[in-house]
Amino acid sequence: MLQKVLIFISGLVVLTGCNTVPQPISGEYNNLTVGAARSESQPVKVRWGGVIAKVSNQDDQSTIEIVAKPLNRSARPEDVDATGGRFLAVVPEFIDPVIYKQGREITVVGELSKSIEGKVGEMKYVYPVVVVSGHYLWKERPQYQEVHYYGPSYWPVIPYHYYHYPHWRFKPGVGQPGSRPIPKQNKTKQKQK
Repeated sequence: MLQKVLIFISGLVVLTGCNTVPQPISGEYNNLTVGAARSESQPVKVRWGGVIAKVSNQDDQSTIEIVAKPLNRSARPEDVDATGGRFLAVVPEFIDPVIYKQGREITVVGELSKSIEGKVGEMKYVYPVVVVSGHYLWKERPQYQEVHYYGPSYWPVIPYHYYHYPHWRFKPGVGQPGSRPIPKQNKTKQKQK
């Protein structure tokens, strides 16, 4: 019985380690959305994330424009086409635009400040502002190339009966990758030997 309890406890420890929030952005925060924050006047602690749209540096701070995305259980922005709007993250340090480049995923925590008016392209936009107390730049997601592999049953024979598809027939050696025609042997050379 003691062995089962130890196995259960060790399993719980392993499972809790699988889905953790990074230290700089951990903690309890308000579930206020970016859209609802435009009208919020109270200072509220939030954890928001998304994709970096632009970074601008001033003398004593940096401002990151972020396209908001919903966060998963690890507080990482989800890779979806949905957005909750845009917000500005004011970081009290230098942020290198080469590292924090457009398209990278970031999660920030901090206190909501007064919204400011700006522009997205030529359109006026009201940006909620977060004064950042912690942030986490996520590693880039690996890009996978979609490869279509058809098993040996699709080449050179199809899995259907050829009577239904008279133009598809098994032709050994014809059209197979790496196949060469069989050379004809000269009968006169064989007779001379």
